[in-house]
Amino acid sequence: MTTAALKTRATAGITTRALVLALFVALLAVTAAAAVLAVPLARRQPPPPRQAPSPPPPPPGVDAFPPNVANLTAWQAVSSNPSLSNFSSLLTAKAPQVVTALNTTGAANVTVFAPTNTAFAPLVNQSLFQYLASNPNYSGVLAQLLSYHAHNGSAIYTADVPANRNITEGTLSPFFNVTLSRGTARPLSAAQTANVTTVWVNDAAVIYGDTAVRDGVVHVIDRVLSPTWYLPPRSA
Repeated sequence: MTTAALKTRATAGITTRALVLALFVALLAVTAAAAVLAVPLARRQPPPPRQAPSPPPPPPGVDAFPPNVANLTAWQAVSSNPSLSNFSSLLTAKAPQVVTALNTTGAANVTVFAPTNTAFAPLVNQSLFQYLASNPNYSGVLAQLLSYHAHNGSAIYTADVPANRNITEGTLSPFFNVTLSRGTARPLSAAQTANVTTVWVNDAAVIYGDTAVRDGVVHVIDRVLSPTWYLPPRSA
């Protein structure tokens, strides 16, 4: 082989090796760039949907809300709980406007104070209550009593009730408010304040609170709420 041929062959070999090396370097550069781009792309992915918090456990003798309660409206949650059947059946019969307010699909701004069937037991046997429940002419009075158990405007959780002062909130019963407080003993009146532990709504204890629902929050209470014109102040 001539000297010229050897030079040509050597040059071709160098060119081939240079081409392969260049392609290898380019491949590394593309791989590195893809890795760099993948980081911000991965960061831009939407976070996984948050799981609805599990409802708190109920006390003995009170039925739990279903696991999917966060997807239910306040009315659906209340009406599906057997321990609240007296409250929900009375709302259906005597206060359909409250049912409508608790069955919204809008913002989470409803707070319900739902008395248990046990809380209703001493009341349903009263002659005055029976008269109001059976006489159509007084349906409006009973509707006001039931409307007193719902607040529409914000979802109030027990953590929102301070330990050092009472808070007053409006209800669906016009001109009548409820008082929320914390204390170690049942208040004898809505004005009484005490320190820490149980959250009270007037003189009713929140026994199964902070159940988040689609349109607000439901608190189960151990007494029927009432403006003073309906039920006189009760002793501890």
